[in-house]
Amino acid sequence: MWPKSGRKVCAFSGNILTALAQNKNLRYHASLGAIFSKEKPVDTQVKGKAVGTAKAKREKFVQLAQSRTINAIRAIRVIGKLGNKSHYQYDESDVKKIVAALSKEVDALKARMTEQGSRVAIEFKL
Repeated sequence: MWPKSGRKVCAFSGNILTALAQNKNLRYHASLGAIFSKEKPVDTQVKGKAVGTAKAKREKFVQLAQSRTINAIRAIRVIGKLGNKSHYQYDESDVKKIVAALSKEVDALKARMTEQGSRVAIEFKL
């Protein structure tokens, strides 16, 4: 039987999939209903740390950059919802402080991505 969402329903229970995953050096993620490999692609070892291939590093960067950028954009949009004057009371100085704090973080991001910048503590108060 197919659910209304159109997704296939697995005929096996989670326990069976977990057992299969353990036998094949895999892990079963119950909430996602998927099986993943436990091993990470490793090219070489440097001082005991696993170093992935350049392609794997690029793929990881792209994946993380996209998801984190989307999350940042969503967070900024949520802040923008504070602009509803029928629900919130604020003045121009509050808006300037918020915009200045966000601009400062974007500038810090640019510096870190272009050169070796250091982390700065997050400080913000209205």
